[in-house]
Amino acid sequence: MHEVSTHFLERATGTAPSAEMVGAFVDSYIEEWNQGVRYLDGLNELLERLGRRYRLGIVTNTHLAALVEEHLEKMQAAAHFDVIVTSIGERCRKPHPQIFLRALELLGASPTQTLFVGDSYEADYLGATQVGMDCILIDAVQQARIPAENRLVNLYELENRLDTRESR
Repeated sequence: MHEVSTHFLERATGTAPSAEMVGAFVDSYIEEWNQGVRYLDGLNELLERLGRRYRLGIVTNTHLAALVEEHLEKMQAAAHFDVIVTSIGERCRKPHPQIFLRALELLGASPTQTLFVGDSYEADYLGATQVGMDCILIDAVQQARIPAENRLVNLYELENRLDTRESR
């Protein structure tokens, strides 16, 4: 984040920015970005129930890994996840196979043992399926061309979908 901001500020101002300027810019950007973040009611309870049945992990594209951890702490949700893999940590973004394979490695799971739940067709659905994982896409507007059994309108449908999948 600091590297990108340094390049941006240099191009915008025509001079090399100071470390203080870059820090202030990053802090301002993150503060503004966070204004749009909303935590889902009942999410911790859902994660608690899912965590009793499954190992949970996060695979996310981010420019600042600490931001992911900060939000999980604020939500009191960090303890529910066994693995957090970030694009900044892996030096590649979803849908690159490496980021998904790293999560599988850390979980000690194979692709066929894993279900990926995401909200981006290209980054999540295509990325996960290209390494052999099943994927469920949160796609409220039903825009992606995927089988109906691989689509959720919202995250809260996940438990019922998992129960249905397991009963087959």
